[in-house]
Amino acid sequence: SLPFFFRNENPPCLQLARTLLAPTVYCILADNTRFVFPNTATYFSWYPDFSGVQTIPLAIISTSRLVGNVTMRPGALVKIQTDPKVYVVTSSVGHLRALPSEQRALSLFGSSWATQIKDVPDTFFIDYMVGPAVL
Repeated sequence: SLPFFFRNENPPCLQLARTLLAPTVYCILADNTRFVFPNTATYFSWYPDFSGVQTIPLAIISTSRLVGNVTMRPGALVKIQTDPKVYVVTSSVGHLRALPSEQRALSLFGSSWATQIKDVPDTFFIDYMVGPAVL
């Protein structure tokens, strides 16, 4: 079970879609907006494979307004190259909380915690919001 500070909701994708022109996967929402999965690591933090992704014409995808990037799934451990801290994603909209120590990471995520860390490119870190450290 997840620690108390996770909001374990799924992204509200009405449809997962891509075009024939590029492998980029979009999360299309009911309000005619779309988010993009910025990389495969982010996509695979939410889904085990691409079986739910439909290929649709660019003309259809372009009718929905692009509003942002999907962030890693709640519970993911992430870091960026320019910051030594390890963060845990605590909501589907990219709220982060720093892990204060290796001991705390071990108590929450077990002995393999360090192998679970995903690198987020610095260019996508602006999609996240850093909150207070995990207690």
